Amino acid sequence: MRRRHRDNILVHQPRSGWPPCNTSNDEENYSESAAEIHEIATLPLGSHVRHLCLALRELNYYSFETVTTLSQEYCDDAVPIIRGVPFLQSLKISARFNQPDHAFNLSPVFCQALATLQHLHTLKILGLTIPADCPILRWVEHLQTDTQIHSFESFPRLKDLRYVPEASLLSYNIPSNVLARLEILHYYPPDKDDDCALLPQVCRELKDRDAPSDHPLLLRELVLTGYPRHNELLDIVHGLASPHLHTFVCFGLGYGDEVQYNDIIEVIGKVFPNLTTLKFPISPFHDHSVLGDGNE
Repeated sequence: MRRRHRDNILVHQPRSGWPPCNTSNDEENYSESAAEIHEIATLPLGSHVRHLCLALRELNYYSFETVTTLSQEYCDDAVPIIRGVPFLQSLKISARFNQPDHAFNLSPVFCQALATLQHLHTLKILGLTIPADCPILRWVEHLQTDTQIHSFESFPRLKDLRYVPEASLLSYNIPSNVLARLEILHYYPPDKDDDCALLPQVCRELKDRDAPSDHPLLLRELVLTGYPRHNELLDIVHGLASPHLHTFVCFGLGYGDEVQYNDIIEVIGKVFPNLTTLKFPISPFHDHSVLGDGNE
């Protein structure tokens, strides 16, 4: 979806009709009449739609302040699409506004529209953040993002969380009560020295909890899409110890210190006794098979 500048209306434009590059002059040199354009009102929406991929694109370059406002307008303009698919089960929404170092909040109106989808169980959000005041998305169980989540209170049924950023971004806090009910966790450890190692901190709390042994964590798949520090990795695996875990992936683990590697392997064998899949790929860019898409 993109804003048609001659009348300021959000329209659907197939990828094949986009300009070949993303320079600031694209919009000026590009003839909209040469592309296939669809008004939102003509899109084949309705109760039959179960899966939707929504890409919001702005080709022109604007200042940060302008794009902040523009991103909200784009989300608001897309609300009729959300309201037109009441039985939607999975939604992927991505945004690119020529501000690669920034992600912008979903608009309040768009979040309200999401909250009305009673069959929505899978949500994938790229380039947009989930605001702290997002209403409860009661039915969402699978969530994948490449940016921060400002509040988990909107996801009371969340059991599959995948944080797979395209670049090194700040991490975010995952409350212990959320970790305790997750079955799948894909996490990107921060690699900046001044970033807080939030997940290891929460995992230390989980390790020291007084939970009865007959109520272990439900986690069955853990993927760390970046190699944390040795002591932090120990905190993570100790805190997330679970007899249910059958898949553990840690990118880059096999390319560190041999003594630390052997130490980690020994601990993994103890805290994940029923492990069936153990992988140490070089980096997420070499092995996308373990990242999944959250649609299982």
